[in-house]
Amino acid sequence: MEEKTLFNWQRKALSESAGRNSYGLFSDPGTGKTYCALRIAQNWTDNALVVCPLSVKEQWVKEANIVGIPTEVYHYEQLRNKRYFDVIVNKLRGNRTTLILDESHRIKSPSTATTKAALKIAPLAPARLALTGTPTANSPADLYTQLKFLQPERKLETYRDFQSEYVEELPASHPLRKKIPGRPFLAMKRKDGSLVTKNIDKLKQRVLEYGITVKLDEVVELPERTFLTRMCSADTELMKSYKELQKNYVAKFKSKELTAQNAAVLAGRLTRLTSGYGHAEWDVSFPNPKLKELIDDIGTFVAAGKCIVWSVWVSERNDAMDALSERGFRVTLDPDEFIKGDYQILLGSPKMYGTGLNLQLAKYQLWLSRSWSLLEREQALARNYRAGQTQKTVVVDYLTEGTIDARVLNALENKTDLLNEIMTTGAL
Repeated sequence: MEEKTLFNWQRKALSESAGRNSYGLFSDPGTGKTYCALRIAQNWTDNALVVCPLSVKEQWVKEANIVGIPTEVYHYEQLRNKRYFDVIVNKLRGNRTTLILDESHRIKSPSTATTKAALKIAPLAPARLALTGTPTANSPADLYTQLKFLQPERKLETYRDFQSEYVEELPASHPLRKKIPGRPFLAMKRKDGSLVTKNIDKLKQRVLEYGITVKLDEVVELPERTFLTRMCSADTELMKSYKELQKNYVAKFKSKELTAQNAAVLAGRLTRLTSGYGHAEWDVSFPNPKLKELIDDIGTFVAAGKCIVWSVWVSERNDAMDALSERGFRVTLDPDEFIKGDYQILLGSPKMYGTGLNLQLAKYQLWLSRSWSLLEREQALARNYRAGQTQKTVVVDYLTEGTIDARVLNALENKTDLLNEIMTTGAL
């Protein structure tokens, strides 16, 4: 085994987990939870079996070789596949194996195939570890199935009761209870989109019964990080189409046609339109106001350091590649080329490149668009803001003025506030 110098939190986790058969490492990206998990597994059992995102499979193999514990690594798509699921079951049954669930927030919903598969294999393992930096990606209720995975033998309240304990729900008289069929227990939200939560101190203590919470700034001292927003004006035709689509949304709400599914579709179309892109039914596009502003700014940024440009839309990344290349900037879509070559800008998707990459060489993160997913946001932000970063970093969010863009960003920030509240327990 190749020894590494342990952080204080890792030593605490190794000590606390001794004599137990389950433990949660609720730790920010870049804090070293992969290595810590394998060390705990080595103390518990003869070998380990890991289920993780495909993007970090090689990282787990590498770390397991460093620790020196025999480890098999599967990804979540395989967990949902019957053939591979049966293989995993056979590997666990009757063996001294620690089952490690990486990015355990992926089982936050009790109804998904991934969650059901994870909870089926949990009792087969004599020991279990759950790892994530975002245990409450959307809501305190996200923790429920993660706790069930860690201790399947422990009887918990129902999911419904767990949710009611920590999230305020809409009163029965609220119009949304009738407007959105199939969603009778909708969470109460403030005007800014944040959940109205309760009993969070109680939830903090409950989390600590299962494991440890660690924030990055408790582990390493990092240079200052600045967050900026850049408001961008759209042309008249784009805003006209945007308002027409918005009216359609409101009309559906006033009728009884609105469902959770078509509400998500309409919100997605509005979000896409902020970058100038219509959808298949329209076959139209408009000048992207955010890309225009980014092009105006980028020369100043690259003169000071390397940049990551994030976009959730393939069309937007392609347009950005063309526009930046035409202006003589050295741009790549390949993270390895960005790390090893003489490139100024990496164009990436937060969903594709948000895990498993160390990009400390980048000074700037420039966000052309973003999804509603806190997980994607947090993971992508951690690519360059992690141990080993020596320069001050800047995050710039480009927002189309008068659109849903600002609401999406506010919702993400509020989810982050909730996450920070739960993760900051003073455990160290």
